[in-house]
Amino acid sequence: WTCSASGQTVTCTSKTALAPNATAQTLTINATVNQTGSQTNSATVAGTADGNAANNTATDTATTVAAPVSTAGYRFTTTPCKAGELVPSTNCKLYDTNFAGGGTTQIYITAVSSAGKAVAPSTTQATDVTMRFSLTCQDPAGSTVKARYGDVDLPECSKGGTTSDVKVNFKANTPSATLSNFSYADVGQIQLNLLVGGKTESTQPFVALPSSIAFRSYTAQDGTPNPGASSPADLAFARAGEDFNLVVGARLADGSWAPSFGKEKQPVSVSVASAKAVPDQMPSEVQATFLAPVNASGGYAVTGNYADVGILNLTPSINDYLGVSASNNVNTITGKTDKVGRFIPAYYTTSVESPPFSCLAAMGCDAAPALVDGAAYSGQPFGVQVTAYDAGGNPLANYNDTTFWRKEITLSAVTAPGKALVTPRLVGDTGSGMSAGKEASG
Repeated sequence: WTCSASGQTVTCTSKTALAPNATAQTLTINATVNQTGSQTNSATVAGTADGNAANNTATDTATTVAAPVSTAGYRFTTTPCKAGELVPSTNCKLYDTNFAGGGTTQIYITAVSSAGKAVAPSTTQATDVTMRFSLTCQDPAGSTVKARYGDVDLPECSKGGTTSDVKVNFKANTPSATLSNFSYADVGQIQLNLLVGGKTESTQPFVALPSSIAFRSYTAQDGTPNPGASSPADLAFARAGEDFNLVVGARLADGSWAPSFGKEKQPVSVSVASAKAVPDQMPSEVQATFLAPVNASGGYAVTGNYADVGILNLTPSINDYLGVSASNNVNTITGKTDKVGRFIPAYYTTSVESPPFSCLAAMGCDAAPALVDGAAYSGQPFGVQVTAYDAGGNPLANYNDTTFWRKEITLSAVTAPGKALVTPRLVGDTGSGMSAGKEASG
């Protein structure tokens, strides 16, 4: 046989003479198949003195499938890798990139040979490889949020398990497959896993970072919410020197709250910076203090204390979340500044500056239900000193004649400390702006 080819048509000629009903020498043609699916081969013979032209053509149909995947495994990589590149290497790095929780990140799947090099599952055709995926939550563990990869929801960490079968398509002569971006609507240190052919491969641990942080709540010791006062005319928040409570939460890329923030095992460095909102009206050197944060529902709880009157600007921040620097190589994620206050006096004391005269024996001062320091005639003026304090018993430095925090005062006579009011009421000047017992209206 002498053969030649033109496209997909092969023509073979034999000059050997055949006797009637004899069989020619077997002809074998080897073909390279470069696509999958149903394929049909047709063969036609022609010769001289052929008495039956009806049997000169035959066909054979078969289904071709892709050759077995010639890989030793698969790795998650940061970029698409070229055939022959070592995995990992400078141009073909294993995936370990941190990203903002609630956002997306691109993770590639690269086929690797037994020599540790990127290799295409097929050099001639696209190949589908069946895989399954799962998520591991390292810190915090047991998240109830589903991640998404390749348009498939991954089971939440708290339940475990893998996805159903996912066909991952590798293009012809391409070692790396591109799936839809990975997303995770939470924060924490996680791993993405794949299962194929009984083997499991995982990414390096990577971190879904808070996109930003903010105060979720502010409450006074008695549960009063922060009114965010801007002036002395606004509502009060907490008493000077009494603890108040803050909860710092983390926001995701879409602005929603991260459900697992505050559940981390590794300590998270949460801090609160304080500044005076009205510096010229808050001359004292008193600074707000904050205890170390503790894990709380929705974030980290911080206990604060400010032992004077006024309004504070508070700003939350975190450093190196789970040991990972924030984006753009900035170690600190700083939140929005909020106004917290007003802070008002915790209590007041009242004393007569100088009684007009001392008690006389016939007045019975010794028998009074409380200590009597002196006396005055009916209608005779006398001076009273009212002093504002914080909860720790310290006079308030910002509550004075040069600041605008003081309110007008009303003094009322009582039969004894904590007893009923006396009628008629006291009358007098109202210049200082304080009342005995608590701050006046507002």
